[in-house]
Amino acid sequence: MPALTISVTAQAGAGAIGTASSVRFDPTVIHSIGNCHSARPLVISNTGSCSVEVTDVSISGTNASDYSLSGLPALPVTVEPGHEVGMGDLKAVFAPAAVARERTAQATVTFIPNPLTGATSTQTVALCGEGVRTGARVLVTQGGVPMAQVHEIELKRLDATVGGFPKEVDEQRNVALQTVTPTPGSGCAALQFHREYGGASNLRQLVPGVYQLKIEATIAGKEEERKTWFQVETCGFDGTIVVDY
Repeated sequence: MPALTISVTAQAGAGAIGTASSVRFDPTVIHSIGNCHSARPLVISNTGSCSVEVTDVSISGTNASDYSLSGLPALPVTVEPGHEVGMGDLKAVFAPAAVARERTAQATVTFIPNPLTGATSTQTVALCGEGVRTGARVLVTQGGVPMAQVHEIELKRLDATVGGFPKEVDEQRNVALQTVTPTPGSGCAALQFHREYGGASNLRQLVPGVYQLKIEATIAGKEEERKTWFQVETCGFDGTIVVDY
């Protein structure tokens, strides 16, 4: 029987990995104070048209020991198009060891985009968290715009030993707005505040309890007062207390 030779040309598709460029964590209390941590989703998805094999997910960088992974399946794992590693359960966990504005690391994903070549590729995600003690951060605004200076910020704690009356913790006058600019490429966010407790600019932490915050600001040449209450838990740091005039 005669033989027939046919030339066939085929092109294999390649998978692609999609991740966020960075993952930012809320201010987190250092673990020397309590069993404190923050967790954020770490999305590693197949954005290509073919399956992808993820061979490794690791954490490295300056403060790598502050970070860990939860929900990571046994590797290597094959990820079909449109699916994620860990099926949405994969998270990066942040447990800082020191008070600092920027505790940084990076998660590196190693994968094989084309099974025909077997060559590996990597993709990185910047991780940034802030280490704090128990406390809070206060920003005073006028019409939603941060004020350049606040006449007075007074903090009191509800004290059960004196019949539940507030006891003064801190009082500051002529408090200027503070702006913190992140290191380029760190994945960290900029900050603005007037006063903080338990953060890098004021290491004095607030013990768990209920607090009264009184703000006096000059509005159109007249002193106006605002009061608000907040609670501090064992691993609590309220970084979003905004008092608006």
